[in-house]
Amino acid sequence: MHLVRRVLAVIVLLVVAVGGTHLVRSATAEADVPTTELARRSDKNGRLTADELTSIGGGYELRKDAAAAFRTLEKAAKKADVRWTVNSAYRDYDAQVAMVEEFGLLSEGGRAAAPGTSEHGLGLSVDLTLDWEEVEWMREHAADHGFAETIAEEPWHWTYQP
Repeated sequence: MHLVRRVLAVIVLLVVAVGGTHLVRSATAEADVPTTELARRSDKNGRLTADELTSIGGGYELRKDAAAAFRTLEKAAKKADVRWTVNSAYRDYDAQVAMVEEFGLLSEGGRAAAPGTSEHGLGLSVDLTLDWEEVEWMREHAADHGFAETIAEEPWHWTYQP
């Protein structure tokens, strides 16, 4: 049954990504401005060193403070029987360029931020596979661990806000 929920969640997320963005609301839309502005201003975006990052498992990394907060969020989620898969975390500059090449620029109707402006490039954001019940759990509890839904069109994208 859980697999069916995940498949349905992926289908719904694809519909949202392709054009149903008006169906998605952000519980913390006001959080978008500071992190997004930081992402645009940072000369470190996509250029963090290995010393600044730590593993969150599955080959993914976040900035050390974000990774510690993510671990506490993950523990709380497991207690609530909420499970997810991390699909993306820190993206170096070259990975951001590849995202634009594959998905197109947001400003041109695509799904990727301009290289050097992605919240992922700061090591603060994760993309998670979530069904709608899990999205709702995140909306209710993620802020308790420092995470916010910063992109209304992407309910799978969660950003640590130090």
